[in-house]
Amino acid sequence: MNDAGPEWASTPELTVVLPTHNGERHLEEQLAALARQSWTGSWDIIFLNNGSTDGTRDLLVRWLDRMPVPARIVDAAEHLSLAYARNAGVAATQSKSVA
Repeated sequence: MNDAGPEWASTPELTVVLPTHNGERHLEEQLAALARQSWTGSWDIIFLNNGSTDGTRDLLVRWLDRMPVPARIVDAAEHLSLAYARNAGVAATQSKSVA
């Protein structure tokens, strides 16, 4: 299941990909820092939930509308690995660049 915040951009210049697995305890600070970012180009954010069994998904949902740009959650639970989650993030965007 994928969740998206409002105003999803069709093709941004940059997509920030944030993979996570059971990161509920440590994500709040990272999400707050990401919410403070700005850039003059078009960008968006993809959160990759890599099979979390804690409250990570709920935390990400709460942060969707706090991001300065469109953000969405992509389920990347088919394989539990950082590489798989990163690749799923790249596959989920058509932007020119990925960070």
